[in-house]
Amino acid sequence: MASLSAADLRAVLDYTRSTLRVEDDAQLPALLGGLARLVGSESATLTHLHLRSQDEVALPWPLNRIDRAVLPAYARLSHTHPLRAPLLAMAGNRVTRLPPLRLSDVLSNRLWRETRLHREVMPTTSDQLCLPLSFRGWATRAVTLSRSEGQFSDRERDLLAACAEHLRAAVGRTRPGGHRWVRFVPAAEQASGYGPPAVPTLSVREREVLTLVAEGATDAQIARRLGLRPATVSKHLHRVYTRHNVRNRAEAVRLLHDRDARALAGQLVVRRSSVRGSLST
Repeated sequence: MASLSAADLRAVLDYTRSTLRVEDDAQLPALLGGLARLVGSESATLTHLHLRSQDEVALPWPLNRIDRAVLPAYARLSHTHPLRAPLLAMAGNRVTRLPPLRLSDVLSNRLWRETRLHREVMPTTSDQLCLPLSFRGWATRAVTLSRSEGQFSDRERDLLAACAEHLRAAVGRTRPGGHRWVRFVPAAEQASGYGPPAVPTLSVREREVLTLVAEGATDAQIARRLGLRPATVSKHLHRVYTRHNVRNRAEAVRLLHDRDARALAGQLVVRRSSVRGSLST
């Protein structure tokens, strides 16, 4: 980070102090706005993206930045984004060092403007700077900064890199959700005519494993109870973590309890409707 001056480092220090106050996703827009001002971009987006299924939820700053009229086109074309291939390579190679990626390093400005993604979805975007925060299987969390004029410099890339560890810690303390988040429905799901559930479902085996986790059982104990290998139990848990954006066993158990509570609530609604229907006949 030789390109950073003493003034730059002081600005980074001031910003990273603000990340220490982040406790939930309601504070993330201010965090994104501060990062955009520090690096010099017009907008910032925190994304939770599965690189295989293309399932994606995003928190934009400013909050009204996303034009919902272009969401169908984005669903069709998002997989062609020039930065998706480097992210896939990082996920596949299990890279531990996660440097920022510049769109302008991957594709020239002329070629970028010739893409359908630029023409139909991002016509005012001249460059982007993406910082992968984490990978869990094929799922990634990343912050992307965008600008409409010019390209990001080495200094601006290094400013973002200097904030990386604090950003990872701050985002890691939050979970996606709430009305500020936008879900991008993959094109395959749009074509089917049916929107998927907001959160993927739990399989029968995953539910069995989580039920025993809730009882305090270890992987080895769960394996004996279910007639599995401990490595298979670990794979089931890893799949739950990846598909449901949970970080540990405690959050996975909370996910199970939340699902059961919603299912019970749905049953009660159905029963009440049936009772009302029988009384009215």
